[in-house]
Amino acid sequence: MFNKKSRKTLSKLFHQQCWCWGADIRNQDCNYLKAYGFAHFPKQKSGRGSSRYSLHRPAYSLHLWAFGAILVGSQTRTAISLMRYQNQPCSLSADTNPDHIVEACDLKKISIPIAPADLPLYGGEFNMLISEIISYENYINTNAPSGYRNKSVNGWKHKLVHGSNMAVSWTEIRDAA
Repeated sequence: MFNKKSRKTLSKLFHQQCWCWGADIRNQDCNYLKAYGFAHFPKQKSGRGSSRYSLHRPAYSLHLWAFGAILVGSQTRTAISLMRYQNQPCSLSADTNPDHIVEACDLKKISIPIAPADLPLYGGEFNMLISEIISYENYINTNAPSGYRNKSVNGWKHKLVHGSNMAVSWTEIRDAA
């Protein structure tokens, strides 16, 4: 069962993941999100909001911003979101247009928190989201220079786990849900 401790860990780990994605984007040698297959969509209006990175798979699409992520299932037409600093996944309409999300408040106003007891109803989407993060972290461990992920989080005051343990930590979160 996805208990209170698991939700707190989810919040902190996702905060760290967002930090790492930012480091991966800013990396001078390679934008690892783009190398992994994400398409970059610059922010729409100057001075407001965040750019978006989107990844399309046959079963889902995943969209990332500095403040959160949404996954839309292609077959299920169910969508979930994770927001930075929040400790539980949220549901949202599957017809949500990521082009209309540029700030955290845009995502927050369309997201409905999923009660822990109801998470199994969204288990497929939650597992797809976490599994993609695990796959991405394994990609970083394989393709980035040795010690890259640890360097990404060293010195960051909110570090929850060593960078090299991120995939393992995400696996524990997925398995706890």
